[in-house]
Amino acid sequence: MARLWLWPSAITLSALGMFAVSVAEVAPALRHVIAFWFLLVCPGMAAVRLLRIREPVVEWTLAVALSLALDLLLAAMMVYSGRWSPVSGVLLLVAFSIGCVLPQFAWAARGSDQVTAPTAPTELIPVGDLPARSFLPELRRGRASAVARLLLVPVIVLSGLVVAAPVDAPATTPFSGAPGTADATLRLVMDEPFLDNSQGWPDDPQSTAWHADGTYRLLARRIGQFVAVGAPLPQTLGDVVLTGVFRKVGGPPGGGYGLIVRDAGPGPRDGLNQGGRYYVFEANDRGEVGIWRREEDNWATLLTWTRSPAVAPGGATNELTVAAIGRSLTFHVNGVEVARREDELLARGAVGVFAGGDLNDVVLEHFTVRVPLSGGDNSAATTMPSQAGSSAGTAIASIALGPPATRLSLVVIFLLNALLIVKEMMRAYGGLRAWVWMRRLDLAIAPLLIVFVFVVGLRFARLFRLL
Repeated sequence: MARLWLWPSAITLSALGMFAVSVAEVAPALRHVIAFWFLLVCPGMAAVRLLRIREPVVEWTLAVALSLALDLLLAAMMVYSGRWSPVSGVLLLVAFSIGCVLPQFAWAARGSDQVTAPTAPTELIPVGDLPARSFLPELRRGRASAVARLLLVPVIVLSGLVVAAPVDAPATTPFSGAPGTADATLRLVMDEPFLDNSQGWPDDPQSTAWHADGTYRLLARRIGQFVAVGAPLPQTLGDVVLTGVFRKVGGPPGGGYGLIVRDAGPGPRDGLNQGGRYYVFEANDRGEVGIWRREEDNWATLLTWTRSPAVAPGGATNELTVAAIGRSLTFHVNGVEVARREDELLARGAVGVFAGGDLNDVVLEHFTVRVPLSGGDNSAATTMPSQAGSSAGTAIASIALGPPATRLSLVVIFLLNALLIVKEMMRAYGGLRAWVWMRRLDLAIAPLLIVFVFVVGLRFARLFRLL
C-alpha cells in the first residue's frame, strides 16, 4: 500500500522544491541538484506512470527520455517565439507533473494502480503439453499496455537525436545592439556556465578569483587594487558582444563589477596585474553604471558613475552586455540600453571580467562571448601565445562531449530502442517461451541503460542552462 504513494509523493515534493529554488535565493549547489533531478526524471516519470508499466527498466528509460524531450521542446518553443523565461518554463513543467500525479493519488487511495497483467509461470511447461490457447487470455490482457508503451518508444529516438547533437558547434543568434548590426548574426565563441574549470580560468581561493559552488568568485581582497581576469580564449577579438551575469555577495556599498573588452595588454590578466589597456563597463549595488578606459596606471572616464533604473540594486542579479562594434561601444543592463559611447583608441584585444572597490565580493554566474558572422573586425584574429593550447580539463571535456560521444550516443540510443521494441512485441504476442528470452533481454538492456543515462547526463549539463 505504501508503495502506491511513493512516486506520486516524490514527484510532488520534487516539483514543489523545483518551484522554490527557481523563485528564491538558495545555494547554487542545492539548486543544481534539485534542478537536475526534477528536469531529468520527474515530468517524464509523472506521465509514464499513467501507463501502469510493471517493468522498471522500461519505466525508467521512457521517463528519462520523455523528460528530456519535454524540457528541450519547451525550451525550443520559448527561444523561437522570443519569449525565453526559465521561471515560466519551470512553472509549466511543475504544473504538468502535478497534473499527471493527481490520478495516481486517486489510485493510491483506492489501493490499486495496476491493470491485470500476465504473470510469469512458476515453472516452464512445454507449450505442446498445454491445451491450445490456454495461456493466451492472460497474455492478451497485457497487450493494451504493451502497445501503449510501444507508442512511447519513439520518444527515446527523438530525445536521443537531440541529446546526441553536437553541442560544441557554434550557435548563432540575431543581434541589434549597435549601429550597423540590425541584421547581424552572432556566432557563439564561448559559453561558460562555470559548472567546472575545464576552460582554465584562474582558480586560487587564496587569491582574488576562484570557482565556488557553480559560480566564479571575484574578491578585491587587496586594499586599493581591483580584480581584472581575462577569459581563457586563444584569440584576440575586434567586434564582439560580451555578456555576464553578476551578483554582489559581500563588501562595503558602492563596489562595482563588469566586463572587459579589447584588452590590448600587456598581461597577464590574472586578477592581480593592475596594468594594461582595455575598456571596462561596470554596474554597482547602488544602481549605477559607468564606462572607463584603462591606460596602464591611469583611468580615462568615458561615462562617470550614473544612476540607471535598469540596474537591480543591492545583492540582486544583473545581466550585463557589452557590444563593441567598430568604434561604437554599447552597454546594456538586464536587456535595457544604459549607455552608448564612441572610442577608436582600442580596436581589438582580449575580453574578461572585472571587480573593483575595496573588499568587494562578487560572483559571476554565467559568461558568453559572441562575434558577428560577417562584416565584423575578426578576420585577422590572432592567437595569444600565453593561452594557446587546451588544458587537461578541456581535453577531457572534448572527448566526453565531442564527436566520439555523439556517435556513441546514437549507437546506444538505437540499440536500446531495438531491444525494447523486441521485448514489448514478445510480451504482447509471445508464448511461454518468450518469458525466458525477455529475462535475457533484460541483461542486455541494463548496461545500455546505464550508458544511456551517463551520456544523457553529460549532454544535459551542457544543453540546458541550470537555473
